[in-house]
Formats: sequence, C-alpha cells, structure tokens
Amino acid sequence: MHDVWQQKNNNFDLLRLVFAYGVIVSHSYALFAGQDQIGAYLNELIGLGGLCVQAFFVISGMLIIRSAFMSKSAQSFIVSRVLRLYPAAFICAIFCALVIGTSVTTLSYLDYLLSDRVWNYISRNTLLFSIQYDLPGVFGGNVYQHAVNGSLWSMEVEVRMYIAFGAFIGICRFFGVSRDKISYGLLFICFILLFGTVANIELIKKIAEEKYNYLSLGYYFSMGGILFINEKRIPKSIIVAMFCLMLYVAGLNFGFSEWAKRISLPYLVFYLAFVRIPYTNHLKDLPDISYGIYIYGFPIQQALSYAFYETVDFGCLMLLSLGVSTVLAVASRRFIEIPALNSKERLNSFIKKVRVKIASAATRYMKNSR
Repeated sequence: MHDVWQQKNNNFDLLRLVFAYGVIVSHSYALFAGQDQIGAYLNELIGLGGLCVQAFFVISGMLIIRSAFMSKSAQSFIVSRVLRLYPAAFICAIFCALVIGTSVTTLSYLDYLLSDRVWNYISRNTLLFSIQYDLPGVFGGNVYQHAVNGSLWSMEVEVRMYIAFGAFIGICRFFGVSRDKISYGLLFICFILLFGTVANIELIKKIAEEKYNYLSLGYYFSMGGILFINEKRIPKSIIVAMFCLMLYVAGLNFGFSEWAKRISLPYLVFYLAFVRIPYTNHLKDLPDISYGIYIYGFPIQQALSYAFYETVDFGCLMLLSLGVSTVLAVASRRFIEIPALNSKERLNSFIKKVRVKIASAATRYMKNSR
C-alpha cells in the first residue's frame, strides 16, 4: 500500500499553488480597483482571499504537525522550519526594500536609504514576527495606498502556529502521550476556537482582543492536525465532500457562511489532498513554488498598479501579476529555497558541534569553580 504522505501520492503542492494564485486574484480587485463587476461580487461573496488563506492553514496543520511527529528531535523540527521560511523571506524583503522601494519612493535616494524604516522593514519582514507593511515614500499614490506586502500578515500568524503547536506536540512526545489523546486535545482546542470566534463568546473575545486571526486560523490549523492524526480512519468520500460543498453554498446563501465554512472547508481540503485528480499527474513533478507566489504576489501587484494602473486594463494587470509572480517564485525556489533546504544536515551537524563545545566548556568551568 502506497504512502499517501509521499509527494507523488497526494495533491498538497497543487492545492497550495491554486490557493496562492487565488490570493493574487482576490487581491487584484482591491489593488487594481477591478471593474469586473461579476468577479468583484463573487470575490466579495466568497471571500476568496480569506478562504484560500484558511485552506492554507488546514494544509499547514496537517503537514507541520506531521513534521513535529516525524522529526528526530526538536532541533531538527526547528531547523527545517527556519530553512523553509527565512531565507526566502529575507531575499523577498531585500527585493521589496532595495529594488522596488528605491525605484518608486518619492524620497531622495540618500534619504530613503538613511531611513530606519527601510532597514526595520528588512529585519521585521525576515523574522515574520512583527510585520512592517510600509516603506517611506512608497506607493502613497496607489489605489491601495502605502502597503508594500500586505500578504505577510498571515505569515506572522503561521510562524506563531509553528511555535505553539510544535511545542505542544514536542511536550506530548516527551511525556509519551498517545496520538489519540493528542487528537482529543486538538479537538478540544478546535471546539474552543470554533465557538469563540463564530458564536462570539464574550470571554474568548476579551482574551482575543485584536487577535481574532490567531483564533480563527488557529482553528483551521488545529483541524489540519486532527485530520493528519486520523487520516487512516477518516473516509475519503466524494459523497461527504459533496455534502460539505453543498453546506458551504447553503451557508453563503442563507447567512450562516462562517459556521458552514468551519465545518466543511477542512474536510474539502483533506479530500482534495488525497483524491486522484484527473490529468494532474504530470504536475506533481513541478517544483512547489506556492511560497514564492504568496510572498511576491502582493508587492508585484502594487508595483504594477504604480506603473500601469492608468494605462493597462484590469484583466491584463491581473494576468501580468500572476506571470511576474510565477517567474520570481520559480527563481526563489531554484536559487534560495532548495539550496537552503539542502543545507539542513550541515546546519544540524554544526549546531550539534556547537552544543557539544558549550556543554564541554560548561563542564570544565564547573569543575574549575569548585
């Protein structure tokens, strides 16, 4: 029996690519002031951008919690996550600040480079802990003003999900907690997050304050973890998938879309991840460029809006943004992400040597201090 978690046996890369493109399409209506009324109406009705991000978090929950289970150690898990996110995020921040920013800023070149906000932008948007959205004098005249890379808000949430749930699984593994009990724990978390964010429980609202996104996306991340743990027990049924789809459509039409989405979206993503999709086998050999698409899409759209908003129509700008983002994503994957991931063993080995030397030095110090 084949392993459904092997890349060639699932559709995770394809789904992430579709969702990344969906975010760009959704943002086009705000960044290019799209006049496609039908598309704009559907985008607003469905909430395409938010839907794609939530689907991303279901996938992340499945894959990251699986990685936390499968990693040999906490160090191995952390190194994998760092190499997956930070090198590409650093190059993207450099690109936005020093290529796009210097090209379009209303400040002089010297004043721009001497601004602390330029260098804070690079450091904060590399670490992805506290995102800075603006650069001095950049995109102030755009349709959507000032924001350079608005998509990064979800990366800040995702990094914190990695830490929180990685620590949760790590502690459970340390104390020998069974997978079933971990699954029950995640289910309890989902229950609290579901009712706290959809039913508007006052206690949860007070705790959350402005952190609604953490609770909302945390729900989808948790559901992804539950789906991973119970993958063999959950039927991959087109009947269940169709029921979930109809429930979501009914929710859109009858005013309970949030409830319907919370119930239906995780299973739909789960089903699509493992079902055989016709005519897509050859796509599984393509590189996974979804991360690059996601982090470059917004700044490319803003740059195109700055340069061509008054001369190029909405549809062409959307297609152009998809094309340029794809080129940059392919370059990021080929020259940044893959080399970084390939250095995992070397970095783990280096950290291990450093830890041994620190432990040895500490031991010598303790002996000499007696």
